[in-house]
Amino acid sequence: MCSGSEGDVSIPNGESTRALFRLVQHLQQNTRLAPNDDSTTGHQQALKLVEATLNELELAIPPDVPTPVVTRLDDQGLELLKCVPKYSASVDQSFACWVDKVEGFLNTFNLSPTAIESHLCRLLYGRARQEYFKLQTQLKDSKGIKFPSWKEVQGCLAPLDDPIRRSVYIHDKIQQLSQLKLKLNDSNISRFAKLEYQLDPAPLGDRLCLLFTVFPQIKDQVLAGIEKNTTMDDVYEIVRQLAPPEVKCEYCGRDGHLAGRCYKRASDNK
Repeated sequence: MCSGSEGDVSIPNGESTRALFRLVQHLQQNTRLAPNDDSTTGHQQALKLVEATLNELELAIPPDVPTPVVTRLDDQGLELLKCVPKYSASVDQSFACWVDKVEGFLNTFNLSPTAIESHLCRLLYGRARQEYFKLQTQLKDSKGIKFPSWKEVQGCLAPLDDPIRRSVYIHDKIQQLSQLKLKLNDSNISRFAKLEYQLDPAPLGDRLCLLFTVFPQIKDQVLAGIEKNTTMDDVYEIVRQLAPPEVKCEYCGRDGHLAGRCYKRASDNK
């Protein structure tokens, strides 16, 4: 691709350009789907080299080079699938939030829904899993289909969601948190966020009111950082910045105390 003296670059023809972009896409795909693989560093270094060359040539991606979509999960993909939350249709779970998590997994790793359809039962338990197996049996008997599609699974599980009872349940739990007078730290922020996330979308002001019932001490600082286009994710970022640094023991590695007051250290020294 490069020729002549050092610093001279020749412009490749159309086929060479397409080959370069296919190489970029291949490297991107392998880097995404194998984040813990020993070859990942090599992929990333090669990707940076090719991208730097393309930037130097000021080339744009040709419109006829499609982005490859993964249609089958390998062993590494199945390991990554374990990071997706499971859904049981319990009263404290939002079906829409779970769908967002699954869709986010598909988009992040450039996966086709068909890649996970034979593995969807791994993401379900309880009543949701029972309904899934009923649907699977029905489709197998009537159409000879082995696995329901992602769309069919959504249609089957959506009616299990009960937004009214879920809202009452979550608000009760948040009210209980407010009575505990929790310290502002990452653990307690995550504890609140996990509950609040399961509520249906609401105006930011309503969501802030719930936050301030649990952490009233940060109300003024949070409101000072709010703008018209602020999202709840932005708010959580502000809240975490307001939290004081957590104390961590250098001896046992646990949070909440220093080595001088570590019970494990005192026990080990006896």
